[in-house]
Amino acid sequence: MSSMTVSELAFPVLAFSKYGLESKSSAEELRVEFKAALDDGIFANLPMVDASGRTFRVVDTKILGGAGPLWGFSLLYSRRLRIELELGLAENQMTLEEGRGRVLKNFRSWHGWESRDDFDDLREAVSRAESIREIAEILAVPAATPG
Repeated sequence: MSSMTVSELAFPVLAFSKYGLESKSSAEELRVEFKAALDDGIFANLPMVDASGRTFRVVDTKILGGAGPLWGFSLLYSRRLRIELELGLAENQMTLEEGRGRVLKNFRSWHGWESRDDFDDLREAVSRAESIREIAEILAVPAATPG
C-alpha cells in the first residue's frame, strides 16, 4: 500500500465509517473533525474512495489545532479540530457497481436515511448515477428542508 496525502485526492470522497456513510466535498472538509469522534477512533483504518474510484485507508491522524472561532471550542458540541491524515492507497479501483452497492447497502442498514424528506429521490439518483463522482456529489448535498 503506497502512501498519499489528502491534497492528492479527487473530491468528493466517500468515507465508510463505523458511524455510516459520509461524503466529503473538499480537502478542507475532510481535515476538520469533532474531538469526540477522533477520540472514538472514527479515522482508525477508515476505508474511503475518491471521485476517480481510487480506494484508500487512513493510516494515521495528526491533530494540528482548533478549527474555527474560539480555537474550535463550543458550548454545545465537542471541540472541532484541524487534522492531517496520512493515507494508504489500496491497489484496487472501486467500480461503479461496487460503489453503488455499498451506498445502497448503507441505505438499507441505517434507517436514519429514511428520515430524509427526499430519501426516495436520493435512492433513485444513486441508482441512476453513472460514476463514483456522481454518487459522492449526490450524497454531498444536504437533505432538503421542508418549506
